[in-house]
Amino acid sequence: MQLSYAHTGIPITHQLGGMRYAPPMKLWISDPTISPDGIEYLYFEEGSPAPSMMKTHTHVALSTDDLDEAAAWCDEVVLGPFEDEPLPGMKQDVLFARKDDLLIEFCCSQ
Repeated sequence: MQLSYAHTGIPITHQLGGMRYAPPMKLWISDPTISPDGIEYLYFEEGSPAPSMMKTHTHVALSTDDLDEAAAWCDEVVLGPFEDEPLPGMKQDVLFARKDDLLIEFCCSQ
């Protein structure tokens, strides 16, 4: 399994301009590729069905070539896998998992 650092995601308590919306999760997400520090900010609307760990924990996002192997390496799958389109025309499969007390987002380009 290959892993490389993608970004760090931080839950916040207010919405920022320029965020994209993920309706099923009631979640607003900033684009870490335009952030000078590579940070992805996440604002969860009230009533979001996202797991509580995602709403309260900073996560590290890693690009991988094998989501199944990444999931097996972790202690627990928190959410996914699911398909995401962070930029128009750029689709990826995503999985959130817990390894020890760290929340990790695994991204696998399609």
